[in-house]
Amino acid sequence: MAGNIGALHLFANDVGPEPLSLLDGNFNPLLAALNTLAVFSNYYVDAGAVNAMAVTLGTQQILLAYVDGLVLQVQVANTTTTTTPSLNVNGLGAKTLVNPDGSALSSGSITAGSYIQVIYDASLNSFIVLTGQRGLPGGLSGNAAGQWAIAAPSSGSALTVAGAANAASITINTPATSGQSFGLTCNGGTTAADWSAIFRDQAGNNIFQIRGDHAVLLTDNAASPALFQAGYMDAPVNNQAAGYTLVISDRGKTINKSSGVASTWTIPANASVAFPIGTVIILSVNSGANPITLAITTDTLAWAPTNTTGSRTLSNACVATLIKIQSTLWLISGVGIS
Repeated sequence: MAGNIGALHLFANDVGPEPLSLLDGNFNPLLAALNTLAVFSNYYVDAGAVNAMAVTLGTQQILLAYVDGLVLQVQVANTTTTTTPSLNVNGLGAKTLVNPDGSALSSGSITAGSYIQVIYDASLNSFIVLTGQRGLPGGLSGNAAGQWAIAAPSSGSALTVAGAANAASITINTPATSGQSFGLTCNGGTTAADWSAIFRDQAGNNIFQIRGDHAVLLTDNAASPALFQAGYMDAPVNNQAAGYTLVISDRGKTINKSSGVASTWTIPANASVAFPIGTVIILSVNSGANPITLAITTDTLAWAPTNTTGSRTLSNACVATLIKIQSTLWLISGVGIS
């Protein structure tokens, strides 16, 4: 593309002889236009709306129709918020911008103030964006607020980062101001079947998992990667003053009879609440509180010293440990049990 050429002298109506200066007056603008590097790049400033770029050629530039191979460079006015932004050149009609393979762009991949180079492809009836997009993995999209999202694929991984040896694959730098940092947020489902985060070793074994029901699971070793729910540093107290049935969230906690009349606490059947094997629950009765009867529905409760089974009574000032050792077998041991 050459530079703009102003009005040239027309010789048709002249009567000779003609001075050579007239020829110089025509050739000099032509030479200057051909040597104007600033416009060789076909550079234009976008004056359109969001997702609808528009540029206008110079007054002496002529473009009557889109032609295959037409190359333009555009400074973009607005960040795109769709996968199908368009470019309209000289009012000839908006043409969709696409990736070199003809696929749709990622939302937010072209940002305000950036420079893009496009080429018109007649077979696609679209402008192919050659350069200027943010480097975006498939499924990654953004918006004008600088927020990004990765769309989950129908199968496989949405984003895989292959890091070098002894180097971090992903580093997240958060603000230094206290109370304003969120290093990583994973929005997952809300049930035990959903996973917010899974960390694996090189062999593909899960070593750390966060479930949708807020459970955190760890593996004990790589050779036998069985998952165990991470416990507490302490044994949080769940105070109960009346009848109570153990629930799955009682794992690793202390269930304490704080006050109230004599009552019954129940271990539910494995068929209704499947506590994992290895579950540990501490039972206690405050000094001066009325005793409780620890009952079990269809499974077995064995008292450790005698191996007798059935319901047990926990008197005041009792501390007992309850351990599930098989799918339908619990052991109880401690003081104040009868």
